[in-house]
Amino acid sequence: MSSPKTIRTSVLVISDTHLATPFPDGVPADLPPIDLLLHAGDLTQTGTEEEFSKALDMLHSIPAAVKLVIPGNHDLGLDKIWTGRTLDQLKIWERRNLMFDVWKGELGEEAWQRCEKMWFGAGSRARREGVTMLKEGRWIIPLKNGARVKIYASPFQPEFCDWAFAYLRHQDRFNPPATSLLGSDNIAEYPAYSTEQDASELDVMLTHGPPFGRLDETKGSHEKVGCPHLLNALEHCKPKLHCFGHIHEGWGAERIDWARAKQSMPHLSSSKQDMTSQGLQKAWEAGSSSVESVTPTYATAARQTLLLNASIMDVTYKPVNRPWLVYLDLPAA
Repeated sequence: MSSPKTIRTSVLVISDTHLATPFPDGVPADLPPIDLLLHAGDLTQTGTEEEFSKALDMLHSIPAAVKLVIPGNHDLGLDKIWTGRTLDQLKIWERRNLMFDVWKGELGEEAWQRCEKMWFGAGSRARREGVTMLKEGRWIIPLKNGARVKIYASPFQPEFCDWAFAYLRHQDRFNPPATSLLGSDNIAEYPAYSTEQDASELDVMLTHGPPFGRLDETKGSHEKVGCPHLLNALEHCKPKLHCFGHIHEGWGAERIDWARAKQSMPHLSSSKQDMTSQGLQKAWEAGSSSVESVTPTYATAARQTLLLNASIMDVTYKPVNRPWLVYLDLPAA
């Protein structure tokens, strides 16, 4: 039961739709009313204006009172740096990814501005249809059920093959400089928390990429490719819910009990090398548990974080993974 000061809120979580729908057979008749839809990025294949229009069609088909989305590395047209490249640089990108003549959009600032306008412009279709794309940073969003959600959003993930919204692995864009891992280069303009405020006030983290070691293992190499700096921010913020995607084969859910994890986990303040050590991995496992069921999941306990990799695509880009339905007890607005 929700306490008198909180409101139970239904949250539908999806990611990596890549122009597909999370409901290929249509919206289930027994889907309960959804207070909040969260999309963790990769709405499209290459982020052209035409593809963004199709992504809006998909979002429009999902019945939810409030819809919050972020872009991902495939949503190229929304990354000003990526679209600012020259034709020669585009050819290098095509050769690197073996994706010739795939990019059907335009390059340059005007092209980027048109894509921005589709999502952020006054009177845009996204605005008219109740879709809010979040820029990187912390936001307080009032919901129509009377609750409000404090959310941190970021479309960025470690660089891979020169796609959008990328940073180098030694760069930290999620933490204040005082709490960065040793040896990292802090580039955070909009960190997930500040040293002046209570980081635990955050309800939700919505990022495209996963934190290190959590639902981030790639198929074949079994490499954990999540971000240690994001994991550091997660440990400081301890939100009720952290949603992400990006690694399709990582689809799943885990719950972190911070009290149990702390008993065997050192504070994440030493170095990136310590982040990947066997000892730290065991500490995380001691405090985590797998969530096997795809039935509605409750994320209400204090000092617990529910982690969701919500990629609906598998590694072969087939939309076989189900969305997640979560209930959060959120403060009244």
